[in-house]
Amino acid sequence: MSKDEFTKFARELQYNLALSETDDRCEPHSQEWVGLQIIRLRNLKVKMYQERGHSLPHLHVDYGREHHVASFGIDPPQLLEGKLDLELQFTVESWISRHKESLLALWDELQAGGCIGLLLAEIAAENA
Repeated sequence: MSKDEFTKFARELQYNLALSETDDRCEPHSQEWVGLQIIRLRNLKVKMYQERGHSLPHLHVDYGREHHVASFGIDPPQLLEGKLDLELQFTVESWISRHKESLLALWDELQAGGCIGLLLAEIAAENA
């Protein structure tokens, strides 16, 4: 197997593994909204929710055992509400900046009730 073939195989494997994990990340809370864990960064869980009536694309962050310690806008990546240590805030904002286009596409699809599996897998594969 050539280096290029191996690289392609490794990327496909990462993508398929990420896609297989998407079912474990969805949290059906009620008929009104769905929660979705996108990624873990250190002790942070970055989540997105299907929230009717919320037009601003944003993410929620859990820290350790505490839920919803902060909310971050996606475009521009910034703290909207809550409080995090400045280093952790920078980590989240930097991650959002790197994945802004994918996150905005995920937001639109999630709010529309569309198929999010492939978008979530792409984001997960980028972080593998």
